[in-house]
Amino acid sequence: MFKRLILIILCALLALYSCSDNNSGSAETSLENILRDLRTDGMKLWWDILAVYNADENPLDYPGFDAIEAALENASNMLERASYVIITNICVAIGADEGYFEQYEPYKARLKAMLENPEGGTINDYIFGYLALKTSGDDFDEEPVREYLEAAQKADGGFAISGDEGDIDVTAFAVAALVLIGSEQPLLRATGFISENINEDGTFTGWGSANANSTASVISALMAQNYAVMSGDGEIIRLAQEGLSLFEKSGGYAYAAGMERDLLATAQGAIALGDIKNGTSVWIKLYLEMRESE
Repeated sequence: MFKRLILIILCALLALYSCSDNNSGSAETSLENILRDLRTDGMKLWWDILAVYNADENPLDYPGFDAIEAALENASNMLERASYVIITNICVAIGADEGYFEQYEPYKARLKAMLENPEGGTINDYIFGYLALKTSGDDFDEEPVREYLEAAQKADGGFAISGDEGDIDVTAFAVAALVLIGSEQPLLRATGFISENINEDGTFTGWGSANANSTASVISALMAQNYAVMSGDGEIIRLAQEGLSLFEKSGGYAYAAGMERDLLATAQGAIALGDIKNGTSVWIKLYLEMRESE
């Protein structure tokens, strides 16, 4: 009777542990498991393509690529056109024929025109437009973008779509652009803004709440700058990794604690995991590989 009681207790504890683990997803979340899910369920976002490439795999081998490419081929705004150029850059970097992508050159031409006269768009248009062109390996006049970003930087060192205070997500993406432009002092101010806004648990807050997307974006930004080497301090990256783990859910990431697994949060989390593995940001990786492929 006693042995049976012990067995019942052990089974109950095992069931409780399994339930808790399924709720948090902490034991299941890894880059390989996210890739496994993408192989099975297909890619849904262009961020997924970026994550797969960053993991040194071929996104053309994953289901969903054609649907993403077709949707972006009919882009209606600059962000979507930049996204189309970015995924084409990825394919060219791994050996695909750029002639297959019909809108590649026309969209690059539009981005060049926009970047030469940065007026009327949002800061995200110029950041992602710049990243798209820079990682394509094309030569273009980068000075207007440099001047635009330096003028757009807030007093606190951050960047934002509007208002007087920096936004973590916009600042994180601006960091990648500033690294590639080589704008040193604005870059140091931007990473200073990031380091000053880390939460006690290692998470970062965007749009009013601590979330996986903002935290993952910060990790990628600091990997772009090689922050640990530049500052001599790798603690913030370690803390941000711990913060990201708090959003693990069902083998991926939820946007915020208590929410269900989210496609974009999982994709951005996977990119951050790849950046850590590679020792640099996906943007630096793509830029270098595109230059090598010329």
